[in-house]
Amino acid sequence: MLEIKLHEVIDKERNAWIYKWIGANHPFTLKTLQQLLNDNPDEHDIKLQIHCDGGNVLEGLAIYDCLRTSGRNIYCNVEGSCHSMAIVLLLAAPKNQRTANPNAQFLIHEVQGGVSGSTTAVERYAEGMRDLQERILDIYADRTGADRAELSAAMQEEKMRDSKYMLEHGFIGAINEYNTNQIGNKMNLLESLKNLLNKAETEGVQNAAPSEELDALRNQLDTLTAERDQLQNAVSERDNTIAERDAEIVNLKGQIHSNGTAPARQQMPNGGEQQSAEEQKQAVRDALNAQKKK
Repeated sequence: MLEIKLHEVIDKERNAWIYKWIGANHPFTLKTLQQLLNDNPDEHDIKLQIHCDGGNVLEGLAIYDCLRTSGRNIYCNVEGSCHSMAIVLLLAAPKNQRTANPNAQFLIHEVQGGVSGSTTAVERYAEGMRDLQERILDIYADRTGADRAELSAAMQEEKMRDSKYMLEHGFIGAINEYNTNQIGNKMNLLESLKNLLNKAETEGVQNAAPSEELDALRNQLDTLTAERDQLQNAVSERDNTIAERDAEIVNLKGQIHSNGTAPARQQMPNGGEQQSAEEQKQAVRDALNAQKKK
């Protein structure tokens, strides 16, 4: 999977010099996306990690179209903020592949801009802004399934929204759950249920406890036991993978002749030269990098 971080402002490539001049990071542009896609032609899955305050409307729409016509499988996740045009890019993924962290923040608002000049010029500019706003509303309605009038009202309100609001209105398909210490929590709950079941069975003999209550406890216990075993297997597979990679690293390091002084070049039987220690180190680095990319 190609993971793309959308952490910078969305803007046109021709404006990139401004950001460089003021010491800011390069903006996220259509060219940025196209270059990433061209550099990774075999990556069918793309995950956009979003933490962005939005930016240029026309550039954002071009990036949206590029994602939708790329032929790739798009995933989007909101890590922190997702404002303005970043919301449009979020909607490039199918609903069931759009997620957000619990504390993510979203801002939906009308198209903004500014112009000076004659009445005709100002009116023409306003007409163009209304056209862009309608296009964005088209995307909102199509990709969320929400009522268009309600979406238009939300744009006018220009309020910060939370992940729950975005889930209820179809902008995302799920809110990420915290999974820290997941195995420990499952095992603690499992032990508590075992103790509860033993107690219930003992008291059931004495007090004729309803059998359906015990059956419900047994079913819950079986479910948690299966989940625990699944998690433990996943951890075991991960540990085995790490051990294999460690063994590969040790093996590769053993090929490096680096005892403090680089050996002199020697003639090889085929007429070539033996690699220096530094060249061998670089070869190992390249091999390790190649392994990481697999």
